Amino acid sequence: MDDAVPSIFPWSAASPKRKSPRKRSRHPSSAAEMPSFWCVSEEDNDSPASDEISDLRAHIEKLEEQIKSLQQENKHLLKNVDELLERKFGITRFKDSDLDINFFTGFPNYKTLLACYNFLKPGENGENIVYVNSATEDLEFSASGDVVMADKGRYVDDTFAIVTSVPAAEDLLSTLNNCHPSIHFTMELASGNKLPFVGMEVLKKGCKLETSVYRKPTNTGLLLHPQSHVDKRYKKSLLKTMLNRAFRLSSTWESFKSECDHLKMMFTNLKYPDHLINSTISHFVTPVRSENPGVQAQLSVNENAVHRVVLPFKDQKSADAVKRQLSDLSNKIDHTLHPVFKSRKICEDLRVREPKPPIVSQQCVVYNYKCDLCDAEYVGYTSRHLHQLINEHRNSAIGKRLKNEHGLQTIGDLTKHFNVLKKCTGKLDCLVHEMLFIKKMKPSLNKQSDSIRAKLFI
Repeated sequence: MDDAVPSIFPWSAASPKRKSPRKRSRHPSSAAEMPSFWCVSEEDNDSPASDEISDLRAHIEKLEEQIKSLQQENKHLLKNVDELLERKFGITRFKDSDLDINFFTGFPNYKTLLACYNFLKPGENGENIVYVNSATEDLEFSASGDVVMADKGRYVDDTFAIVTSVPAAEDLLSTLNNCHPSIHFTMELASGNKLPFVGMEVLKKGCKLETSVYRKPTNTGLLLHPQSHVDKRYKKSLLKTMLNRAFRLSSTWESFKSECDHLKMMFTNLKYPDHLINSTISHFVTPVRSENPGVQAQLSVNENAVHRVVLPFKDQKSADAVKRQLSDLSNKIDHTLHPVFKSRKICEDLRVREPKPPIVSQQCVVYNYKCDLCDAEYVGYTSRHLHQLINEHRNSAIGKRLKNEHGLQTIGDLTKHFNVLKKCTGKLDCLVHEMLFIKKMKPSLNKQSDSIRAKLFI
C-alpha cells in the first residue's frame, strides 16, 4: 500500500456516516375496493357543471334580447325606407312650402298653381296636350280611326309680311282664314315701328330693319338657380347660350351691348358669381370682336374705364406685388385698376441741413420796396446781399411804418415786397441808377430826391 494516496488528512474532519434507506412497506388492496380517484361523490361532480350551464343560459338570454332589439330597429328602418320610397318627387311634396313652389314653378303658391292647372285642363295623363311641329303630316293631326284629335290641338306657324296699309293686311288675313276650315291665322300689327316676331323684335329705322332680342312683359327671368345640384359647366353653358342667342338675334352692336348688360343684371340677380359672369361674357365677346375689326362700338362688358393709381416706386419686388394685388381687386370690383409708379425727386430724399435764403447772389443791386397795404414805396441800393438788407429793414422806417400806421405786431416775410430794379457793376453804378430811379418813380418813403453822394462822385 505504499503507492496508495491517503484520502483522510490529519487537518480535515471525517464526514458523518449516513443512515441506510428505509424500506417501504407494500399494502396490497383488495379487488372489491375501488381506487380513491374513482370514488367521486355526485355532489362534487355536479357543482362546476351547473355553474357553467347557468352562465351559458344567462348569456343566451342576453343575446336573445339583443336580437329582439336589432329586429325592432331593422323593422323601423324598413318602415322609413318604405316611407321615403312612397315620397316621390312631385308637386304635392312641396305644396306646404310657398318658397319651394315659387322656386320650381314660378307661381307664388300652390293655390295659384292649382288654379292655373285646372283652367288649362290638360287631362289626367296629359292626353289633352298634343305636340305639333312643321314635320307633322296631315294624317297625324286630323281625326281618323287610329288618331284621336285633341280639343286644344293647334298648328302654329308665324309669318312676317310687309303690306302697304292696314286694310290690305286685314284682306290678306281674311283670305288666309277662308282657305281651309282647319286653318286659323291671327295678326299683330307694328306699334311704334316695333313688331315682335319669333323671339326677336323688329325695329324699323327709315328704310332699314333692325332686330334685337324680345322679352315678353310676363318674363320673370327665372333660369337655372346657381345653388341647384347641377355641374358648373352647365351653368356656364347657360350664359354662353344666352349670349349666343343675343348675338345672333341682334343686328347691331348697340342692341347686343344692351342685351349683354341685361343678361349681366339678370344673372347677378340670380346670385351667380360676378367673376363667372364677367369671364364668360369677356371670353365670348373677345373673339367676336376680333373677327369684326371694323366695329367701333364700346361694350361695357369688355372695355371698362381704366382707373390709374399713382404710387411711389420703392423697388421692383414691391411693384410686382402691388400689381398682383390690384389685379385681384379689379376682378372683385369689376373695375380695371392700373398702378402708375412715380419715383421721388432727390430733394425729397436729401434733407436740407441749412435753410436756403430766397434771394441769393443779389449784390450791388438797386431795389424797390412796395407796401401791399398802401401805396408807399421805397428805392434804395446795396452792395451786400439783398436778403441781409431785407432783414435790416425790419427796424428801419419801413418796419416802423408797418407797426405804427398798419398796427402790425409782428412783421412777417418781407421778401415778396422787394424786387430788383437794376443789377449794377459797382458802388458808383448803384448810386447813379438809384438817383435815376428815384427821380423816375418818386417813391414816398425816400427823404431825398436824388443821391448827394452820386453828385459828389460826378
